[in-house]
Amino acid sequence: MATRANKTTRIVCISDTHSRYDFVLPSGDILVHTGDFSKSGLQDEVEYFITWLKSLTKYRLKIFIAGNHDHTLDPISYERCWKRWHRGRKQNCAPVGHLIHDRSLATNFGIIYLEEQLFVDNVTGLSFYG
Repeated sequence: MATRANKTTRIVCISDTHSRYDFVLPSGDILVHTGDFSKSGLQDEVEYFITWLKSLTKYRLKIFIAGNHDHTLDPISYERCWKRWHRGRKQNCAPVGHLIHDRSLATNFGIIYLEEQLFVDNVTGLSFYG
């Protein structure tokens, strides 16, 4: 928990949910998901995750990064997948980054995706890098 000018900010941190969200989260101000929110980063898994984050209205902010299972969000993993696809080893390589780079997610839902960048919460002054 961070304390700023006599105000406490409760941060809830989770990871490795792998498209399973059938658990109860404690209350807090900011939720941080530190990767592996999907099984393999497929578009429907990313959409499901974003829908789940939107439903978590008890958190002012929902900050997340991609993990190794969320490979379609990682440019290097996506490139490897694409090369394998061209060599005849078909697999789902659809880029889904556009789903999480939509600015309205931050504005309307407090959802922040970090990819080698810094985010400073203007309410608490806390910095997050992912």
